[in-house]
Amino acid sequence: RRVVIQVGAAAVVVLVFVGIIGAFISRRTAESQSIHEVAELTNVIAESVVTPALTDAMATSPAAAHAGLDTLIRQHVLSDNLTRVKLWTPAGEIVYSDEPRLNGASFHLDDEEREALRNPQTRAEVSDLSQAENKYERGEGKLLEVYRPVWTPGGKALLFETYFKYSLVSDRASQLWRGFAGITLSSIAAVVLLLTPLAWTL
Repeated sequence: RRVVIQVGAAAVVVLVFVGIIGAFISRRTAESQSIHEVAELTNVIAESVVTPALTDAMATSPAAAHAGLDTLIRQHVLSDNLTRVKLWTPAGEIVYSDEPRLNGASFHLDDEEREALRNPQTRAEVSDLSQAENKYERGEGKLLEVYRPVWTPGGKALLFETYFKYSLVSDRASQLWRGFAGITLSSIAAVVLLLTPLAWTL
């Protein structure tokens, strides 16, 4: 009886530990995957909507960028979850934003944004709403900003940036996590079934 109790207690401890660690890892994995999906959505918007509409004049003229992009962005890009769009020059000037007060304004691009332009890549991070460039997004709650380079027909690079409500990430992560949790629980249940005959034999 003492052996059975010891084996049972050890099994319970291991299963609880595996369950807790599994839940934590699956939660992080689900959130990472949902961020990746939002980044991929930005890639689709950049390649299918924004890039075809770019002209070389937009790289230096906020007026040209507003005239060529504003209607397109408002009709086909902005949504309840995607709340802000910005188009930057490498020098830090915003040549287009759906927030008119940002058009023509200049701010400092951080190292990650400059790196995304130097070595073309898509990056996603929680937006720092304390920065001056984000002062018009402060009433939107937690946001995920995604940025990547786009190019005009003449090859001039611009930084395309989107701002998504983080609730989109959280909701999708919860959906994915429920799937991961089901797998974890099923695995634990299978281990319990395998241990049951051993416990009965003892």
